[in-house]
Amino acid sequence: MSTKQYFGIIFGVVFLLFINGLIISRLLKNKNTLASVSGIIEKQYQISWYGRSPGKAIVIKLDSKDLEFAIQDNKENAFKYLSNHNVLNKNATIYFDQNAPNQSDYRTFHVYIMTVAGQQILSSGDAKSSYKQGLIIINAGALLFIFLIYISKKVQRRVDKMHPTEIE
Repeated sequence: MSTKQYFGIIFGVVFLLFINGLIISRLLKNKNTLASVSGIIEKQYQISWYGRSPGKAIVIKLDSKDLEFAIQDNKENAFKYLSNHNVLNKNATIYFDQNAPNQSDYRTFHVYIMTVAGQQILSSGDAKSSYKQGLIIINAGALLFIFLIYISKKVQRRVDKMHPTEIE
């Protein structure tokens, strides 16, 4: 193997470990590691975005809080509830990851648990389901890639044995 191939393999492994670490850190979040806020909901509206991965979210803003909380459509039960119910002027408690990177200083998509008027509409398990799916897909893809490299090397060795190159 050449130096470039070794460098590519090392880079790929480091990148995969980084992504796995990021996803696993999000899967390990619980009430004790999350920030929480409570208050009365003063704003509720829907946003949409387009591009490579289009989507929608319902945005909630609590009274006297600078931060808005966006519940994406991949959190199906909570998104559906907020889409079909007016929750303005109701009490809410939200657990979120305040250390996660956000698209802006005033809105976070990293909401893990949400209770509105005493009813839990988003549980930690629901919030983490997309992370679990992502972890499975990334690792399955990595294993498939490794398997394909192994098969191609095996085929290359057979071809080399069948057609040896002559050295003059």
